[in-house]
Amino acid sequence: MDPVGLVSDEQRSIMSDFMARDLEEIEEKLKPDISVITFLYLRAAGLHFRLSAFFDSPDSPDYQAHLFSLWQSTSSFLECVFDLNKFASGLLPHASNYILQMIVAAGFALLKLLNSFFADRIKLAYGRELFLKTIQAIRTISVATNDLPSRLAEVLAQMWKSGGSGLRKGHGHDHSGWLTDSLQLKNRCRMSMSLVYDSVWRWREEFQAKGRGNLESKDTSLTTAWRLS
Repeated sequence: MDPVGLVSDEQRSIMSDFMARDLEEIEEKLKPDISVITFLYLRAAGLHFRLSAFFDSPDSPDYQAHLFSLWQSTSSFLECVFDLNKFASGLLPHASNYILQMIVAAGFALLKLLNSFFADRIKLAYGRELFLKTIQAIRTISVATNDLPSRLAEVLAQMWKSGGSGLRKGHGHDHSGWLTDSLQLKNRCRMSMSLVYDSVWRWREEFQAKGRGNLESKDTSLTTAWRLS
């Protein structure tokens, strides 16, 4: 294990694949009488496992396969959320905190995947549609002005706009400073939620740096004007 407590890339890869297969077996056993809520939680658990792809090294032999599994788990979970809300209108505001966390994590996963090299391997139009529906779903969970879901939705929307809005055209796409082509995480101490913390941290650092730059520019302009007066 590393100082954060994470197992090695090889062990994590084996464990995530093993648990994903276990989850599939559980789903098969429950299928005859599975409820829509149980199905939703199974999809959430599947996404929870696959978020570990962001901890993988790009040099690992299964890296691309794990990213694709993450994409499939993300889209499958979100489609389940949207379908459930469609046929049981008014259900999302009563969603549990865990479901909210996984919807937010799915949104951040899409944010990263759709603005990275991996976007060349998936349908961008479908991915962008999923992302916009995800923001709407988070807003639907909100029950009061400026509560956590509403703030998370607003932050995610702002990051989407500043990160390129999933309009990547190839490897030459010009990313915002906080959103790089690499899918590697710097903040790795929050386990499955590391993706969310890492993305927000980088975005915040970028805007703080821009703010300092603007202030320094104004100070320089004022100093120059004072010297010329």
